[in-house]
Amino acid sequence: MAVAIGASSHRLLVGLTPHNVCVGFLIAMYIREYDACSMSMDVHANDGINPHHALAVFLMEHTCGSRSSGPLTFAAFCAALDTIHPTWSMEFQVVMRRLSTRSVHDLAECLVTLCLPGTDDVLVASTPFGRFARMLALAIHSAFFDGLCILRDHMQSFVAPSTPSVPTTAAPSSLLDTNHSSPIDDVHFRTALQTDPTSPRLLFARYVNFQRRREFLGALDALHAYHNIALHVATDVPDMKRFGPHYASLNLAIFYWTFGHPAKATAALHEAVRVAQGARDSPLRSWLALQACGTAANAAITTPPPSSVASWEMEPKQAKLEVWVHTQVQIGLTQAAVWRRLGFRSMQRLALARVWVMLSPPHTAEHSVHDIALLVTLHADAPFNALPALMECLALCEDIGSEVLMAQAKVLLARLYVAMERAEDAVALLEEICPYVLEHGGWKLQAEVGLEMAKAYFVLQEYDKCLVVLEPSKVAAVNAEDLLLGVEVGMMIARVYHMRQDWEARDRVADECLRCVDCGEHTDPSYDVSKSTTANYLTCAEYGHCYSCESNNHCRMTQSYAEGSMWSALMVSELCWVGPLPSTNDDNAPDEPDPSMMLSKFGVRFPIGCQTKETGLFLTQKENGIMGMSQDPNTIVPFLVKSGVLRANLFSLCFADTGGTMVLGGIDPTLHIAPPMYTPLLTTSGWFTVEVLDILIGNVSLNIAPSWYNSGRGVIVDSGSTDSYFPSSVGSSFASLYRTIANGHSYREDDAVLLSPSDQRKLPNIQIVLRGTTPGSSVVLSIPPLQYYTANADGSVANNIHFTQSSGGVLGASTMANFDVIFDMDQHRVGFAPARCDDAHGHGDFAPNVSKGQWTDKSFWEVYGTLVTAVLVCSSGGLAVLLLVRVLGRRQQHWTQVALEESDES
Repeated sequence: MAVAIGASSHRLLVGLTPHNVCVGFLIAMYIREYDACSMSMDVHANDGINPHHALAVFLMEHTCGSRSSGPLTFAAFCAALDTIHPTWSMEFQVVMRRLSTRSVHDLAECLVTLCLPGTDDVLVASTPFGRFARMLALAIHSAFFDGLCILRDHMQSFVAPSTPSVPTTAAPSSLLDTNHSSPIDDVHFRTALQTDPTSPRLLFARYVNFQRRREFLGALDALHAYHNIALHVATDVPDMKRFGPHYASLNLAIFYWTFGHPAKATAALHEAVRVAQGARDSPLRSWLALQACGTAANAAITTPPPSSVASWEMEPKQAKLEVWVHTQVQIGLTQAAVWRRLGFRSMQRLALARVWVMLSPPHTAEHSVHDIALLVTLHADAPFNALPALMECLALCEDIGSEVLMAQAKVLLARLYVAMERAEDAVALLEEICPYVLEHGGWKLQAEVGLEMAKAYFVLQEYDKCLVVLEPSKVAAVNAEDLLLGVEVGMMIARVYHMRQDWEARDRVADECLRCVDCGEHTDPSYDVSKSTTANYLTCAEYGHCYSCESNNHCRMTQSYAEGSMWSALMVSELCWVGPLPSTNDDNAPDEPDPSMMLSKFGVRFPIGCQTKETGLFLTQKENGIMGMSQDPNTIVPFLVKSGVLRANLFSLCFADTGGTMVLGGIDPTLHIAPPMYTPLLTTSGWFTVEVLDILIGNVSLNIAPSWYNSGRGVIVDSGSTDSYFPSSVGSSFASLYRTIANGHSYREDDAVLLSPSDQRKLPNIQIVLRGTTPGSSVVLSIPPLQYYTANADGSVANNIHFTQSSGGVLGASTMANFDVIFDMDQHRVGFAPARCDDAHGHGDFAPNVSKGQWTDKSFWEVYGTLVTAVLVCSSGGLAVLLLVRVLGRRQQHWTQVALEESDES
């Protein structure tokens, strides 16, 4: 196996040839005899020429590719070694001759033992000898059975005497070459097999020859004879088990298909797939699955569906279960294919995981080859088709000198090596690029290199080295502000501690991965999952509305906001208690309840988001997080009602400038200055939507139809919005009326003005009219100027009621302040009661107020009567003008005709 990149002097891999085997043996012998520090090859003129330096120079010439004469012959190797050291030459000849006489089994073992440095030897991977040894190791471990057979034949020809001889029988290679053209007589194969009865190449060539001659029994017998040798070798060598029995089944399937036996060919392919999966041969498994898929699809006989429900019920239970499982698997595979095409890898992996569950016993039989084929093809753990593209990329990077891009490509190549069970090559590749990445690479690339190197060390069970490279990678991921990469590095550290059976360190690191890596300083410490005895992470199936699924199936939620803030959190099911816990000091009062009793009695299981990242306003705010209160059943109040902690599905919110109160399950009448008045809710889920009937300034109405205010989603009551908003279509009418009522004072939308509190008290109140709960009634919220103007730090004030919405509106905190706002979801209403929400004395007569009013819905004619009248008048006038024009036109034609007649008479 040899893949060349760029010029011949810069090969990525070396071929498994006798020349390279000889060079590898000499390098291994050189390293075993001398200390690895001599690998620096520093040859000085005053050192004199000794055998060690001479051998080093000889090997350098043949590892760096500086010679243009091609590979050396066996005689040339012996002659060169005779001049360097006769003893080494004798040892070299004995080993190579014995190697050429070994069986394929012995050849594979001897190559590893003789031509590769041992684990105790120190070999610098970046030196020419190190690169050659690693590439030769990759070629040896990647050689299939046929490749080893070819090498043995070449070794026999390589070490054979150079004097010409007359062979009595044809060589296996010549028979194979002859067999490429047309069938030949079997006598030549029988004669050759008498000389070498265990030659796998001869046996396989004989099978191919019988196949071309269409001799069924002869081909079958030759195939069995070939695999008697092939299977014996493959099953005896541990590293070659994945190359043996499934190839026998594959060749048998090809044989049956060639001779027109599709059923037997399908059965052989099924067996090949099963054995290949057990042998962890991922590339062959994918290819075999697709081959079997095509064969099974052509030969499958689909059972027609039942014609009625009765016949369906009469079918056996197992048959119905298999049909259901097959349908679910097809749905899952289709979903995975769609997610893959759209680029959502997390959703693809989730769909494939569900399919794996359906395909595992006892749900399905072993012959679901079509499903397994698609599953293997879609699976992300078989990236072997990326190898040609990576090779081309590396060659291009070497040509143009792009070091950064080459480093990134080699990271992917290392990942591919790990998937191909070549962890040693991955480590060597990453160690080669590590110095450049640490000096010139970005934080993210440094973290990725360390992570991939740790994964390779993990496969090699070198856990100490894993921790050495993972700690800097963790710091680099944090500096790169890559949340997912940081979590992946942390979970890799936890896996290392798990394999070392350091459970405490594993749990500590795993919990750190789930903490907030980029969060602000808040009033209270962050929530620590590891310190909770009642918390557990929710899976994607348990929560059901996840943004993404982590590798451990934890559910992640992410929320972004219009001003640019966002948070990302893992969903946790926790026992929650609203309010302060009793003190746990020893000097508590004897009648004070126990905290555990309070939690067990009043606590409720509730899904919370454990934030791992914050941006924007969430970094600077004092509060630890955000709690959504809506009519959604997943909010805290419905959970408390469902658990029996609360009796009523309602809560009240009362806040002012210096404090406030929130009551769950009821209200606090002691806060109220006047009784509450209620407006009905227009929706039973989601936002708290109410109906605005009118807006008044100093008790003077804007005279705008309610439909203008309640367009779009309507008007919602939302404490999360600081200001209040209404449609921009009514802004000009509001500004005009305000200027009139306020004696020329303008209501500026965005400008701050200097107004003292006494000047503000001279301005009119703004009344917002809401629909009442009884027919013909309304609820009027009166907002004083001290409340609809917000004071700035420089002494200026700015209005907090805006007319900027394209449709609908929001009654935000600026309107809700100094009211006890009651959200009654049982009665589907919202109440407003003037209240003392903080310790301040309020504004006296200039505090907000609520009153009951009357409202009569105007008829269509009352709302649009003037407009309709104007349209009718214009239409009538236009019609009259049109009739007059037509009459005048006809009279003019008549006069013209009379004039012509008179002219003719004259």
